[in-house]
Amino acid sequence: DNLLEILIEQGIFLPASCGGKGICNKCLVKIAEGEIKGEVKDGNVKSCRAEIIGDVKVEILQWEGGGLSQFAIRDYTIDKREGYGVAVDIGTTTIVLYLVNLASGNIIDAKSELNRQAVFGGDVLSRIRAAEEGKLARLTEIVRNQINSAIDKFLTKHTIKEIEKTVISGNTTMLHLLYGANPSPMGKAPFKAVFVDTTILNEGIKSKETILLPSSSAYIGSDIVAGILSSGMYRIVP
Repeated sequence: DNLLEILIEQGIFLPASCGGKGICNKCLVKIAEGEIKGEVKDGNVKSCRAEIIGDVKVEILQWEGGGLSQFAIRDYTIDKREGYGVAVDIGTTTIVLYLVNLASGNIIDAKSELNRQAVFGGDVLSRIRAAEEGKLARLTEIVRNQINSAIDKFLTKHTIKEIEKTVISGNTTMLHLLYGANPSPMGKAPFKAVFVDTTILNEGIKSKETILLPSSSAYIGSDIVAGILSSGMYRIVP
């Protein structure tokens, strides 16, 4: 079995920006015990190119990245409702979540993590290729589990019973992978998305209501659209 695949199955997500081609050297692990079929250099092996041939113990090299840690506060008009909501931005590299008081619009907490789909490549085209190779369901599962894990932490930390509403933005490919839609048409001309309109996600996220914000095209996602609207730059007249 492939070592990187085994690590993923065990919930251990290493960066693999090259998509498993063995050229980025970001998924290195140290062989502590046992033998692995693969090129071992200084006791380290590329997990994406290594095969397990027996019992083995590996040490995961430390890597980190906090992603977005600061954000600007603007005044917005909101539709007040009781309870709490979560705003999510899914980037190719980073996932950022905000816990919001729906009655006041105030941000209660924020959390950012590296997108665990990075094990299948560090860019959009690598993720699309992984989906084409039969890994779409796994990519969907990874991002949903990561969002739900962050929501669980919000609920526990702030003693909240449930999330009333979750609104999600992201580049168009990330939204397709979250929804479980095949992103393959965006990987080749004429680069068409399966959906770009506001979309309701009826299952998979621990929220009473989950909305995916609208994109503009295959490569202009709802993250860009939301940024243009929230910044007010669309009002600028040349």
